[in-house]
Amino acid sequence: MKKQLLLLLAILGIGFLVGVVSGFKVTVTDYNNVDKNAIQTFINTFTMNYWYLFIMCILNDGASVIVNLFIIFCKGITLGTSFGILLKNKALFGLGVYLINFLGQFIILVPLMFAIVMLHFESFEKKLTFVTLVLVSYSFIIALI
Repeated sequence: MKKQLLLLLAILGIGFLVGVVSGFKVTVTDYNNVDKNAIQTFINTFTMNYWYLFIMCILNDGASVIVNLFIIFCKGITLGTSFGILLKNKALFGLGVYLINFLGQFIILVPLMFAIVMLHFESFEKKLTFVTLVLVSYSFIIALI
């Protein structure tokens, strides 16, 4: 289990580094600050994260573990790209914005993704219920912030 955790962390870390490098290559000149209400934020956060977690729950057996590793790698790329863009365009302030906006993903979503791969639930329904409840809680917290 320790080796599996190290493998998942390595895949996420490599994806993060690839994302940071690609984020520094992107030039963004205008930020579109859109004011959304809490309901829109909840719906956007939930739906944006639910689909890849749902796919990870479905494909958590045997040969399809490669797909889960690819999803974790892609999540690392998106987190790294966001970090690179914010750090490049806003310097130290971008680091603060990144920590405020993405700390919840590192605290809740990334361990949830690791749990899907590493833990074995009694049934698919229990696993999906657990993932859904955690994601609803996370989306609710993000909507309130």
